[in-house]
Amino acid sequence: MNTLSFKGETAGVLGDEQIREFVTGASYLFSNDYEWELLRRKTGWTEAEVMSRVGLRITTLGEKGDGAVQAVISGLSHHSEALVTGYAVCLAVLLIRAQVLSQRATRNDPGPRLRA
Repeated sequence: MNTLSFKGETAGVLGDEQIREFVTGASYLFSNDYEWELLRRKTGWTEAEVMSRVGLRITTLGEKGDGAVQAVISGLSHHSEALVTGYAVCLAVLLIRAQVLSQRATRNDPGPRLRA
């Protein structure tokens, strides 16, 4: 797992291409709102382009927002399709399980037994 905390000092030391390489593949990208805008300016990437290269982005908003809670919600919103798909699969499995258990109960079938 590659966790990246992007700091303004990093941008001053690294060139634009080095920053692109530094960010690409990070599991988690942490920054404040100023550093986030600096990263976007130095890389030339849109928010979507950054998100296609990192797993989860967490940006603290300082005085502009609600702090860490808002940053987590913002980061998770970029993964909403995957979360919805995961929940749908879980619900489908639970529904199938409930149907199988219901059918066994009506037939008085306890299901497969393990042998000792």
